[in-house]
Amino acid sequence: MSEEQQAPRIFVLCLEERQGLYKPHCDKWGERVRFVANIDDLFMEAADTPPQGVLVDIMTSVRMGAAVMNPLLNLEMAWPVARCRTAPDGNVSVICSEPRHNEHLAVALEGMLTEDPTWRHPRYKRRFIRVNVECRVRIFCEGETDWRVGNAQNVSMAGAFVFMHSPPPRGVKIQLEFRDILPAPTTHEAITVWSRGWEVGPALPGLAIQFDPKIIDENLRQKIRVLARPSNWR
Repeated sequence: MSEEQQAPRIFVLCLEERQGLYKPHCDKWGERVRFVANIDDLFMEAADTPPQGVLVDIMTSVRMGAAVMNPLLNLEMAWPVARCRTAPDGNVSVICSEPRHNEHLAVALEGMLTEDPTWRHPRYKRRFIRVNVECRVRIFCEGETDWRVGNAQNVSMAGAFVFMHSPPPRGVKIQLEFRDILPAPTTHEAITVWSRGWEVGPALPGLAIQFDPKIIDENLRQKIRVLARPSNWR
């Protein structure tokens, strides 16, 4: 992942024929403001590198329709989704309900890209888009001699949830091997961040696993990008 990718970024969902209305306000930020013309491309890019926020051109959302827009509006991510309204004089205003903002595009971009805390979502903390999967995994825990087996339920660029009756405890360094999701198994260094055994209660037993998105296997990265596209959810 390049330094440019790691820097805070904003995605602007806007049809190509309307992007010219926004670019004069965005040019100073270069590649840190990325225009996307459809919802699939937005999800692929955001799954790869979580943005500081998503700006949605109102006319674009109207033309796309509610069925297309709902996956974005229902994501419940830490990064805010705000609407943009263009005026005849060339000004663009940004309206966001959570966190509450109503300001000129230039001011909003400055706040988001400099990580102003007033742009943090007040309720949601998750940054990485999760995609549902059905694949087998093997886990090798530091200090043990045998592999444990389980089934991944979802995966992101930064981790996964694995169904397992007797999971290792929190804070264990592991080798995580994905099967089925790619033609050949792929292995990652990871750590367990929470664990829930079968005996705890009716919730699905298993563990949450965290790994470094900067060193994720490239084939797995591309697979997650494809699976993140809403058109593949149907």
